[in-house]
Amino acid sequence: MPVTINGSGTITGLVAGGLPDGIVQVADLATTGTASSSTFLRGDGTFAEAGGGGKVLQYKQYQAVGSFSTTSTSWASISSDFEFDLPNVATNSNVLIHFTGTKGTTTTDVVMFKIVRTKGGVSTDLGMNTVADAAGRYATMFDYIGGDMSNQIYPTTFSWWDMDPGGDGSTTITYKIQWKANSGQTIYVGQSSPASIQQRSGGTQAYVVEYAA
Repeated sequence: MPVTINGSGTITGLVAGGLPDGIVQVADLATTGTASSSTFLRGDGTFAEAGGGGKVLQYKQYQAVGSFSTTSTSWASISSDFEFDLPNVATNSNVLIHFTGTKGTTTTDVVMFKIVRTKGGVSTDLGMNTVADAAGRYATMFDYIGGDMSNQIYPTTFSWWDMDPGGDGSTTITYKIQWKANSGQTIYVGQSSPASIQQRSGGTQAYVVEYAA
């Protein structure tokens, strides 16, 4: 079929693939927006930014089969393994912090946990209840355990979504999972019995994930 340019400016007789590559340039298209390596052409003739949100930028994890215990009434990391350094945190990114395991005591006490973010020498508690409970306690998560529960397993899990912690592409941000015994009794995670029985809980796990904005 011959190709005809009509007086109205329309073209007839042109089939798909009838023009050699490179004949029609981007500038010849009736579009809006800017064409670039990061945009795509939508069906409505608009160049739009390709979606990139939610991409995992980095991931740090620690998993332990053993147990940890303390009698301290002061906040401290469960161990140094529960301190995660995220280098070069990107601008506007978000960080998920997650902990799962078991907890217990050898007598009545309150097992308390919190998440701490440290950036540029400044530490910030995350997810703390803004109003203390009846006993004046502040924590990310805490549980009252009454009596000798050393032969019991109490699952524990908590997470915090840290929105835009202030990364600039070169800053290292550290996240710590800390705990304490409210009354100074022996508390533990990762073990559900005295050493004489060695009944294990199956492990304790924590991880932090940085996501693109």
